[in-house]
Amino acid sequence: DRDSETTETVGSATAFETYAACPYRYFLSRHLHIEPTESPEPEMALDALSFGTLIHDVLEQFALWRMETGAGSTERTKQENWLRNSTESHIEKLKEDTPGRSDGAWKIEQSRAWLILRQWLRREPVTASQPQMRQIEAEYSFGSDRPDAKNGPAVEVRTVGGRTVKFRGQVDRVDISEDGSRVIVYDYKSGSNN
Repeated sequence: DRDSETTETVGSATAFETYAACPYRYFLSRHLHIEPTESPEPEMALDALSFGTLIHDVLEQFALWRMETGAGSTERTKQENWLRNSTESHIEKLKEDTPGRSDGAWKIEQSRAWLILRQWLRREPVTASQPQMRQIEAEYSFGSDRPDAKNGPAVEVRTVGGRTVKFRGQVDRVDISEDGSRVIVYDYKSGSNN
């Protein structure tokens, strides 16, 4: 009976994005758990996932540090020093976990990461310094159906056909205006600023 079918679909934004780009790839990945094989040749640069995780982890810790210390956008030198030191620490940890690369290759990765982070920090005040905006969350989860999860409700979108699509996932940072009328949500990507 078609009337008894559910009118609700739940998934992450990444899953919906994968489905929209290529339903076949979505089916292979999400239902058959088949992923592309990696090239057997050794990589000189960090793979995209490792590099993106590096950038994400540094920005996540930066957001938490800034919330704890109250180091605002006027303290640019302090923020740059913190980001640079954190990047160096993360690269050192990656060196320990990924032996076999030359020091020169690691210096290139560190320079590449620092360039992205410095550009982000230079552009970030345009958003963060909007009147009366303040960060209230870092690594905010939403829509999990686990009873032990500390998170917000799913984000619901009703389609023209009457179905409800619920998004679950995690965002890296949430800023809110003093009057509660404006919210800025960040999801850090290694190739973009927000």
